[in-house]
Amino acid sequence: MKNAPLERVGIAITVGAAALMLAGCVQLGGGPTTNTAPQEVETDVSELAIGACFNASLASGAPSSVDVIDCAGLHDFEVYQSVALDDGDFPGEAETEASAQDECSIAFEEFAGIAYSDSVLLVNYFYPSELTWATGDRVIICVVQDGDIDGTPLPVTGSLAGVAR
Repeated sequence: MKNAPLERVGIAITVGAAALMLAGCVQLGGGPTTNTAPQEVETDVSELAIGACFNASLASGAPSSVDVIDCAGLHDFEVYQSVALDDGDFPGEAETEASAQDECSIAFEEFAGIAYSDSVLLVNYFYPSELTWATGDRVIICVVQDGDIDGTPLPVTGSLAGVAR
């Protein structure tokens, strides 16, 4: 199954959000410490911006927040689309998931340069649950990853924009 939909809150969530950390170095002679670790910024999933990259375990559901890192470093996921849903009553679980699937599939071809059905890349998406809708969440977030068909991410460096694969 190429498409692994994820929901922000409606599923019991177990997340081991892992961020790539590089060890700092201490110069000989008691010099200053140089930290080479990428800066991480904890960000609510509904506030992820297009172009943001992050590492997270999505196997058991979607996290409520992730540590955004520089896309120049190794990362598992990249946000390629964000869609605001209309205000009003919660449209329902199935309708919200269907909207996420449609919006992310449509945006994928423009982002990657190839139709999703022809791509080896995998798409995930976050969408509001009834619980998060009640708190004002109206955002679908589309993320892309390089990975095995079982959804295991293969870390990449840089953006997947325009890779056409």
